[in-house]
Amino acid sequence: MTTRQSLSAKENIASTTKPFNNYLVYIWTALYLEDELADFKKSILKIADKYQIRCPLTIVPVHLSLKISFDIKDKMTDKCIQEICRYFYGQAPFYFEPESYEIYPGILWLKVKDNDKLKELHAGLDEIVKKFFGVQPSDLDNKFKYHLTIYTDTDKKLEKGLEELSRIELPQKVKASNFIVGTSENGRPDTFSVYKQACLGPEVSIKEEWKEFEGNRPKIAEVT
Repeated sequence: MTTRQSLSAKENIASTTKPFNNYLVYIWTALYLEDELADFKKSILKIADKYQIRCPLTIVPVHLSLKISFDIKDKMTDKCIQEICRYFYGQAPFYFEPESYEIYPGILWLKVKDNDKLKELHAGLDEIVKKFFGVQPSDLDNKFKYHLTIYTDTDKKLEKGLEELSRIELPQKVKASNFIVGTSENGRPDTFSVYKQACLGPEVSIKEEWKEFEGNRPKIAEVT
């Protein structure tokens, strides 16, 4: 596993010098919101601790997912993450608005209002992985709901979490200025680690970022 729960969300960076070879990697992309929603996160964790609700934000930063995670062959992983980063470097910071909490079996999330920029990013990521790597959008991608995952637990605990969260004022307009790319050895939600975090826009050269990437490869699981 690559979650390394002993580390804080900001420190949860998977690293290994082992090259990709005969492995399968799951990739996840999102907007990084750890700083913008720091106070909101404190409230979420306080409730989770009080009622012992499982909270993924103890493992990964606060984030807004932009696409359903997908698996890719090891030999294409370097190039895939590079292309995703290149795409994000071409985007400018923007704002989005949280809307309401939603509960589904095993998960509670904060739904975000659709906007043109989120739709553009989602479509762009779908196009990149389809065009260059042959990854087709999943059914969930075709009806994607932009959200921030809050808790993952039993329905009873999620209802208690929702009751407590309803007493807290929702964040208003939130600025998205950073992106993250995560990886997992098996695609389970509790195994993803943030691999790359950087600013939207061409503030750092792709060459410099990629040099850093090559020395910080994620741990991955061999396919037998």
